[in-house]
Amino acid sequence: VDCKKQVRLKFFIPLVVVFLLETFLFNFAFWESLTFPEQQQISVSSLNNIVREGNEYRVTDSDTPYIEYAVDGPTEIDNLDIDLVASDSDTVVGETHSLSPYVLDEGNANGYISLGTAHVSENLTESHYIRIHPAGKVTGLRLKLNMQEGDKIVIDSVSINAQRPFSFSFLRFLIMLLVSYLVFCFWTSRDMYQWNLDLKVRRQKILLSIFVFIQIMVLLAVTQLIHPAQYFDSTRELNGGAFIGDENQYNYLANAIINGHTYLDLPVPEWMQKMTNPYDASARAQLSFKTGEPTYWDYAFYDGKYYCYFGALPALSLFVPFKLITGHDLRTDYAVALMTVFFVLAAVFFLYSFMKKYIKPSFGLFLVSLLLLVTGSGVLTQAFYPMIYSLPILFSLVLTLTGLGLWINARKDAGELSKLHLLIGAICIALNLGCRPQFVLVVFVAFPIFWSEIRERFFFSVRGIWNTLAVIVPFLLVGGVTMAYNYVRFDSFFDFGATYNLTGFDMVHRSYALSRIPWGLWMYLFQPINISPNYPFMKQLDVPSGFMGQTIMEPNFGGFFAFVPAALFAFLLYIVRKEAKASGIWGINLFFVGFAAVLLVVDTEIVGISTRYYSEFGWLLIIGAISTVTLYVKKYSSERISNLCLNVFVLLTLVGVFLSYLNLLSDGRYGYLSSSNEALYRVIESWFSFLS
Repeated sequence: VDCKKQVRLKFFIPLVVVFLLETFLFNFAFWESLTFPEQQQISVSSLNNIVREGNEYRVTDSDTPYIEYAVDGPTEIDNLDIDLVASDSDTVVGETHSLSPYVLDEGNANGYISLGTAHVSENLTESHYIRIHPAGKVTGLRLKLNMQEGDKIVIDSVSINAQRPFSFSFLRFLIMLLVSYLVFCFWTSRDMYQWNLDLKVRRQKILLSIFVFIQIMVLLAVTQLIHPAQYFDSTRELNGGAFIGDENQYNYLANAIINGHTYLDLPVPEWMQKMTNPYDASARAQLSFKTGEPTYWDYAFYDGKYYCYFGALPALSLFVPFKLITGHDLRTDYAVALMTVFFVLAAVFFLYSFMKKYIKPSFGLFLVSLLLLVTGSGVLTQAFYPMIYSLPILFSLVLTLTGLGLWINARKDAGELSKLHLLIGAICIALNLGCRPQFVLVVFVAFPIFWSEIRERFFFSVRGIWNTLAVIVPFLLVGGVTMAYNYVRFDSFFDFGATYNLTGFDMVHRSYALSRIPWGLWMYLFQPINISPNYPFMKQLDVPSGFMGQTIMEPNFGGFFAFVPAALFAFLLYIVRKEAKASGIWGINLFFVGFAAVLLVVDTEIVGISTRYYSEFGWLLIIGAISTVTLYVKKYSSERISNLCLNVFVLLTLVGVFLSYLNLLSDGRYGYLSSSNEALYRVIESWFSFLS
């Protein structure tokens, strides 16, 4: 009984810790302001390159516009309270202004010195208080407006040494609570690391259901962070109006399929049909400006027509039925949200099947491995920017994990193979040809999965003819349909159309160089995160300059192992090779690691460096890491080194989860929050005022 009471009391520790953090750490500015001198309102003494009309200040020249305030003799100033008046009082967070306080103080009596730059947002009271740290008492105060000519700001008043209000943020409290209970529940002292994995046990089933529900809710929320509706309501101008950005490509493909053809019903400028090389982006842009007829971006173009080079399966399975049933277009972000749900379920099915059959871990190790697989597979990136680019990858992840899970479960207790499992598994993996074609190569893992069955003549024999056909026929049928679809579009059975993509570089005439591969492997795997001390704490990486050629690199913030450090355990698989061979996963993991290497090289050479493609190889390395840790922990179960290995694995997993979600705040990534959802971005920024 006493033990149960202790467990119940421990459960409330994260709640108490988070409450104290919210009350004292995140409200440090409130407690500190209680010690400030008496609050004073200060008046404007002069203006520079600014015109004032009442409480409105308009910049007339962007060359050092500032407001100078009257300071009565040497005065101690600890903060400024900028009372902004919002242009739109109905918005949660209005316009954000960049302001820089300059002072004359005891350490700088002969010239104004900058104390830094603050972001002050309308309707966001927490941002109106600027904590400053002058060198002694202040004799002069200026507020520089980092604005352009014609910009306006409405400041009702400015006070010094203002007492900040106490601000209890329920959103911040909830996020911190979620993080703290994540650590609390997954730490290795929990009893679940002593339970043998068996989802027939009720408590394991309940805990897994809670985890899956929370993970799905979080991913669904991530799909809506950038307010994706704005991307589907209309087209966007790109490159100054040279190109058209339109995120409804799958709806256009659905319309084409319904109308009985493969090309998209989009207008093609006459001048582009006459171009010698329409894939030359700069030439295309020049003619767009000259004629006033822009062209579509990231659409395939062949023989005078636009095509969708993305796999057609998402359109066939989601967009066409939705259009036929409702008569309306399906928003792509809704389709992405749906596929994130299916991905979590597929990850549970595959990982449980894999671990239960081959390595038989504890329930706790299974659950933390599931967290690693779901978060580390790059699905956060797909969910955060829920556009057409994400759908084929998510579809392929779901199909691949489901197909492999079915194959792993194909062996019956009696020793026979379930032909239904073989057939549906093969169909799932074959359908990758209609999503992300390179995923179909995972079919070759069938050899290590069924190696013992192949030796027992369950395949490639008269006895095993139906098993063999159940695996092979789906690939022949799906492959045949895909080849016909390719031929109708591009006059080639094996051309999926990516080469004809109208993007920022010519994929038809691009160069290939072996020397590009080391740069790509470094950036994809080992590049450290560019950490910044300033919000949002991560900076975009530069394009590698050592390679003298064209390196296509989308916004990148660090290599795979920087965000998924627990996956590094995949490199240690060799130390448990005997156990891996005995359990039957040595060949499977060798294939996974080798397949990941092939995908890395192909992506580097053909499409460049993109965090979106972490989803192609990341899950393969994660499975290798999970296998290594599980086998190592079991091998040395009675020794302290086993606990050390488990502790390190769990710690690295949690660190990776934290870094992956923190990266969603970063500027420069596709759909970055400071542009697409500035209100949320500035609210989160205000949470860190205690650091100023």
